[in-house]
Amino acid sequence: MKSLRYLFIALPLLAFSLVSCEKMLSVSSNGFLYAEDNTLDSPNDSLYSVAGILAKMQLLGDRYVMLGELRADMMDVTHNATEPFRELSSLHISADNPFVEVNDYYVVINHCNYVIQHMDTSIMVAGERYMKREYAVAKAIRAWTYLQLALNYGKAFYFEEPILTVEQTQRISKDASLMKTKDEIIDLLVDELLPIENVNYPAYGSISKYSSGSLFLSVHYLLGELYLWRNEYAKAAAQYYAYINDESKKVDVNNRCTQHLLTESNTRTRGTNIYQTETAVVTAKWLRLFDLGSENEASAVIAYYYTIAFGEFTNCNLVNYTKNKFYVAPSQRALDLYLNKTYDSFTSEESVSTTGDLRGYPCMIRKLTSNAEFIDPWDFDEDESKMAQVPYIDLYKEELGTYYIDFYGREEQDYVILQRATLGYLRYAEAVNRMGKPTLALAVVNRGLKSSTISDSLYINQNEVDSTLKAQWSLAKFDDNCGTVTRGQGATQRILFRTDLVTLQDSIEFVEEVLIEEMGLESAFQGNRFHDLQRMTHHRPEANYIGEALSAKFPSRRSEFMAKGEGDWYLPYPGEE
Repeated sequence: MKSLRYLFIALPLLAFSLVSCEKMLSVSSNGFLYAEDNTLDSPNDSLYSVAGILAKMQLLGDRYVMLGELRADMMDVTHNATEPFRELSSLHISADNPFVEVNDYYVVINHCNYVIQHMDTSIMVAGERYMKREYAVAKAIRAWTYLQLALNYGKAFYFEEPILTVEQTQRISKDASLMKTKDEIIDLLVDELLPIENVNYPAYGSISKYSSGSLFLSVHYLLGELYLWRNEYAKAAAQYYAYINDESKKVDVNNRCTQHLLTESNTRTRGTNIYQTETAVVTAKWLRLFDLGSENEASAVIAYYYTIAFGEFTNCNLVNYTKNKFYVAPSQRALDLYLNKTYDSFTSEESVSTTGDLRGYPCMIRKLTSNAEFIDPWDFDEDESKMAQVPYIDLYKEELGTYYIDFYGREEQDYVILQRATLGYLRYAEAVNRMGKPTLALAVVNRGLKSSTISDSLYINQNEVDSTLKAQWSLAKFDDNCGTVTRGQGATQRILFRTDLVTLQDSIEFVEEVLIEEMGLESAFQGNRFHDLQRMTHHRPEANYIGEALSAKFPSRRSEFMAKGEGDWYLPYPGEE
């Protein structure tokens, strides 16, 4: 085995500062590794090369969540927040904000470039090009990383050769043609991914406590997102269905809240809402979606495995941001959406409107019910022979009743979700809605796509369904699908079309608004929100969904947000004047 551990420790020494055309690249260290002829051609090479890339992905996890949520409408800063967090939340972001720094993205890209260029994909094992699997993993991670740069900055420096020397850096930095726009990057990524969309990934078993399968990005999922950004909705729907079908993903009926909110009899009060189900039972149903068991629907993650076997690891700071240091919290906008969300509950006897969504409080959001001001910051072990300092958690200084985000820091929740089954369904709905199938899209939210739904005219206008769709969603693997809305309100909930919708376009726009809200309720605080709002506005710029959402967070700034165009939402690119 080659010393790949040391290779992947050495590569980050070539840290990049990708700025203007005159100064695109610079290296912050003279340390580099001459490895141009180091072909990767053994099983150990494949494991260590991929694991080395995954270790560098840890550099991007905190940033993915903060850029995706704090710039959007459902997360806000607390009085404890430092200036970088305040800038993100206010969208007055300076170029020297550490969350804006681009170097770490290019570190990941450079690792991928090395593997892509040096992996020997000609090796045949049992009739299969054995190493092409790792090649495909590297290409998918590189594509995801470039997409983050494109969506956050509107452009990126696109290079495909691994940069291993200062001389390479100097040569490449003079090529202004390598700076690509967002649309150019998306086109390049589609072309890169299509040839590998059906390549099987490696099966390593477990890396640390994580199944290796949960660490690899689905190419179909990536292509679905890229096609959504190109407004190619039929292609997007096909790719999301391929992801769902190939990986047998479902919105599992066993993980929904089985009860809906009822009247005050035989109920248990929680804040302003009345729940029939005990809090512990409700949260167990929701949170088991995110553990590492068989029901986990987080299909691709940035994992924080704390071992130096694959290079230096990076700690996840999200539990510090949300609880220990309490820098960020649910915005008032998020609380309003969760606590005041109205549903129509349909039973055999009547229709009842109810409020509250269990996915928020008490699942993702909790109330502080006790404080720890009395706790001595020093504690003793059992024999009192030595003292150990206990971290002081700033959250417990807050007033009782304070809402906080309770997602990160649980025993099994030490990863950042990049791809998730339910979001795959909701984005499939986004695509088919734009194809002129709003009732099919709304069925994803209300009941789930399965044999009993796809032929039910109560849920789906049968003019929107053909034989192919019926065959796709009548597979037995989808029989346990449920509507995403039932995750928060129970099995009998349903969102109805408004009675004032006259045209098909009216219905499409109504469903689009439902999907924007449902994506927020279903995936709050996980890193998706800002780009979801960007993308929906890209479909329909005149609606300015992102401006509307941020106006709900900052009502006094509505005129400012509504005046912004697509290019006004990008982060400042470091180093540009």
